[in-house]
Amino acid sequence: MIERCIQFMGEDEVDAVVKLAERLQDLSILHVNSTAAGGGVAEILNRLVPLMRELGLRVDWRVIRGDQEFFAVTKTFHNALQVGAVEVPRRFYEIYHRWQEINANELGLDHEVVFIHDPQAAGLVKYRKKGLGYGVATSTSPRRIQRCGASSGGACRSATPPSSTYRSSPEATSKYRSCSSRRL
Repeated sequence: MIERCIQFMGEDEVDAVVKLAERLQDLSILHVNSTAAGGGVAEILNRLVPLMRELGLRVDWRVIRGDQEFFAVTKTFHNALQVGAVEVPRRFYEIYHRWQEINANELGLDHEVVFIHDPQAAGLVKYRKKGLGYGVATSTSPRRIQRCGASSGGACRSATPPSSTYRSSPEATSKYRSCSSRRL
């Protein structure tokens, strides 16, 4: 498969990828997302995981579980990130965290490097058992939903539930916080 990349990338770039992979061969790598087919991440991982294995990397790919209620909750979180002012009931957080715990127990997050590709699985970060490190959006407010990305210039867009649902703190009213990374 890697040889086919030469026509698109050039031989020097493919050689660089092979050399980089050689440096990573001692690491265990896990990709986690929310669907095995049909989404952009799944389409990428269907090709990336076999390519990484061909390069000699120890790679696994796992898909989280969740019931219809869980995915409705994560859709509400997604909408809150897009439009801002969305009321998020306390029980939605309970549903979300319950499924994070279920998935953490079933998936085995003991790899040294874990890529969590979808926001539905973002809560799994706290269940990591070992690793080199991870980057997460941080907040002092436990009721805050954050999204970080290049489109926001590295800033995290935050959606905070209205004060009618939760007591608000001064930092919970801020709409933007910078992202930070933390080593394990």
